[in-house]
Amino acid sequence: MKKLVVSVGIIALGSSVLHALETGALNAQQSKKAWSVSASLRGFYDDNFNSQPNGSKQSSTGVEIRPTVDFGVAGDQSSFNVGYDFTARYFEKAVNGSSDHSDFTHQFNADATHAVSERVKLNASESFVVGQEPDLQRGTIDNPQRISGDNVRNYASVGANIQATSLVGFGVSYNNTLVDYEDDFSIISPNTNPTNIISQSALLDRIEHSVNLDSRWTISPQTVGILGVSFSRTEFTRENEFIDSRYVGTNTVPFATNLVQTTSSSRDSRSFVLKGGFEHEFSSQLSGLFLIGGQRTEYPNKANSEAKWTPWVQTSLDYQYQERTKLSVGFSHQRGATDVVAAQANATTVDFVLDSKVSSFYATLSHEITAHLTGSASARYQSSTYNGGSVNGQKENFLLLGLGLAYEFNPNFEGNIGYNFDDLSSDAAGRNYTRNKFYVGVTAKY
Repeated sequence: MKKLVVSVGIIALGSSVLHALETGALNAQQSKKAWSVSASLRGFYDDNFNSQPNGSKQSSTGVEIRPTVDFGVAGDQSSFNVGYDFTARYFEKAVNGSSDHSDFTHQFNADATHAVSERVKLNASESFVVGQEPDLQRGTIDNPQRISGDNVRNYASVGANIQATSLVGFGVSYNNTLVDYEDDFSIISPNTNPTNIISQSALLDRIEHSVNLDSRWTISPQTVGILGVSFSRTEFTRENEFIDSRYVGTNTVPFATNLVQTTSSSRDSRSFVLKGGFEHEFSSQLSGLFLIGGQRTEYPNKANSEAKWTPWVQTSLDYQYQERTKLSVGFSHQRGATDVVAAQANATTVDFVLDSKVSSFYATLSHEITAHLTGSASARYQSSTYNGGSVNGQKENFLLLGLGLAYEFNPNFEGNIGYNFDDLSSDAAGRNYTRNKFYVGVTAKY
C-alpha cells in the first residue's frame, strides 16, 4: 500500500437525530457493553474468482477467515463507535495466474457525534478500505473487475449544522474521497504499435473534494424540506501518466508533431449541483429521503470540451418492521469515474471517455424467519453511460445479488450459508463476465 490518508468530518443533525445516531451506531452486541468481537470461518466455491470474461473463467475452492472488533460509547452529548474488519481468503488456485493464493481485505470505520448545544450538532465519519473486490471500494463502482493488490478507498466528511430557529436550520459539510490503486506501472506506445500497458492507477487514482450547503425547513413534525447546493472537484493524481497515446491526422508516415499523448489529469472535472427535496417520516416504521436536481460538470484540462448539465437524484426508503426485519432501498443518479478510455483520433485531437452517467439502485432485506433463523437478501444494479470516446453513449450494466441464511444455535454462535451472483454486461469489448459464489460456515460473537 503506497499511502494512507485518514480524514475526519462533522455533519450536523437535530437533537432527536443525534440521539438516534448515538444508539443506532451500536450493534446488538454493544447494547450491554461497549465492545463486541466476532469471528467467522467459511469454506467457499467461486466459479470466476478472477472476474475474467466468460471465455477465460477459472474456478476455485477456498477458505475464508474474518475477525471483526467494534468499540462504541453513547453519552448524553457525545458518542463514538470504531470498528475494524479483516478478511483473509486462501484460494486453491493461484490468483490471476501469479504464485499468490491469498487475498487480504482491511476495513476501518469510525463515527462520532457531539452536541455543542441544543442548536449546534456535530458528527464525524471515516471509512477506509484496502481490498480487491469492486463492491468494497466505494459507493459508485468505477471498475467492476477484481483488481489484485492493496487498492485503497478512503471516504471522510467534515461539517456542522446550526438550527437557527425551530423551523429553519442550515448545514455545511466537506466530503473527501481518495482512490489509490497499487498498480502504478504505466507505459503507452503510439497507436502504430499495438502494445499498450495502462495502469489502474493512471486510470482511476484520484482525490474528490465536495462542499455541501443545505437549508432545512420544518414543514410539519414528520416532514423537513431541503434546498441546497454542492460544489465538487475531481483531481486525478497520476497527472504525468498516460491513459492514451496515438497519432492524429492522415499522414502516411507519422511525425512527432502528430503524436497526441493524453494524461490522467485530462479527466479532471468540476461540478455544481443544485438540489431540492424532503425527508419524511411516513410512520414510526417507515421513513424516506427524496432529493432531485441538476448537475453541471466541466472539464478544465480537456481541449474543446463543453460543460454538461445532467439530472441528479438521491432517494432512499427505510422500513423497520421488527427488530430483526428491515428493508432498505435507494436510487441515485450522478456522474462518476470509469476505467474505460476507448480513445479515437480525428484530424487534430484525440477524443476519449471523460466519465460516465451512473444510475445505481440498491435493496437490502433482513428478515427473522423463525426465532433462530434469519434470512437476508441484497441487490445492487448499476447502469453507466459513457461520456466521450468511441463508446460515447454506450452502456455498461453491473448486477450484484446476494442471498444468505443464518441459524442461531445460541446468542454467541451461529451457522451461515449463502450465495452471491455478479453479472457485468458492457457495450465495450472484452469486459462481460458472470460470477457465482457459494459459501458455508460458522460465526462466533461476543
